[in-house]
Amino acid sequence: MSKFFCPLPWIHQFVQADGIKMCCSSSTKLDVSPMNFFKSTYLSDVKNVIRQGNAPQECYQGCLKLEEQGYTSTRSLALTDWNYSIDTVPDEVLYLDLRQSNLCNFSCRSCEPSFSSEIAREIQNNLELSKYHTPTNIHLENHKSQQDIKLLLPTIKRINFTGGEPLLIKENIAVLEELIRLDNTDCELLITTNASVINDKIVELVKHFDRVHWTISLDAVSYVAEYVRNGTVWSTLVNNIKQILSTRQSVGFNTVLSAYSVLDINNLLVFFKNLKIKYADQPLEIWFSICQDPFFLNPTVLNDGLKQTAIEKLQQAIDILSTIDNNPERSIQTLKSLQINLNECIMNTSSYDTFVNYTLGLDRIRNQNFEETFGVKL
Repeated sequence: MSKFFCPLPWIHQFVQADGIKMCCSSSTKLDVSPMNFFKSTYLSDVKNVIRQGNAPQECYQGCLKLEEQGYTSTRSLALTDWNYSIDTVPDEVLYLDLRQSNLCNFSCRSCEPSFSSEIAREIQNNLELSKYHTPTNIHLENHKSQQDIKLLLPTIKRINFTGGEPLLIKENIAVLEELIRLDNTDCELLITTNASVINDKIVELVKHFDRVHWTISLDAVSYVAEYVRNGTVWSTLVNNIKQILSTRQSVGFNTVLSAYSVLDINNLLVFFKNLKIKYADQPLEIWFSICQDPFFLNPTVLNDGLKQTAIEKLQQAIDILSTIDNNPERSIQTLKSLQINLNECIMNTSSYDTFVNYTLGLDRIRNQNFEETFGVKL
């Protein structure tokens, strides 16, 4: 068996509004500045375990478990993007995932309050939701990181702006302006947005950079999108997606495969295919991630009837994606792996009951209806 390796503990920081992690799949978060995180005993211990060829426990839970199930993981993507080995990886922050604020205008069903001020507000107004999420301040901001981030900008190679909703977070404008002042416009920019708004200032600033990629978080289409990603106005979203595509910069859709989105995944692929036809001469891709947290929204929690519906919808999506050229192979592999796992998994009654109670609770609070939206019974 080959030795475990991942470059992210050496070169990456996942900067949240309430702390820092070594990557998005890590379970350990320290409420410190980037420099103190880089020098922390915790991170040193993680690196030492990896130097010995072993996987830290949280890396198994966050990545290796997914890889065993046939999915792409944060680690496998990092190994593709960063061509390092244990002997060549630099001990220097080259890649920042900036989530400096949870300011967001959406309250997506598979999200959490540390990433959405709207979810934090909803929990404060409906305390019964605290059984599913830990309550937090409505608006979180990471003030400990701002000075250290500025020190990292002269040599940074990649930044992923997300949040919250990055096009609403004013600190991101300051980072872009500083990168331009430093003449570090070769820094690769990734902007992960819900596409609900267009920030003209940010759109103008990113024109200075050589490599810009927009990731649009899109789990469904039409009224299903409005249900799954609460705050969505579908007509506005379509117009904004077209405006982002008109920049002719690289664009991708990231879809979280949850117990909700798998029930209408075929219609999302129809929408994507139509866009691919219309924008055939520019980069446009779709890829998928599996909802791992909260656990009760993983697609495998569904009961047998809903699971069968999901399997059928996934097959339709696979058939459509099979007709589309120039899309990552891992995307169709993720759909196929999920289909296999749904066929093989045994229903966990407790997890399904939690899913049902969560769904019905949000339906009542938001005046929505699962069965009317998906046309199936809970």
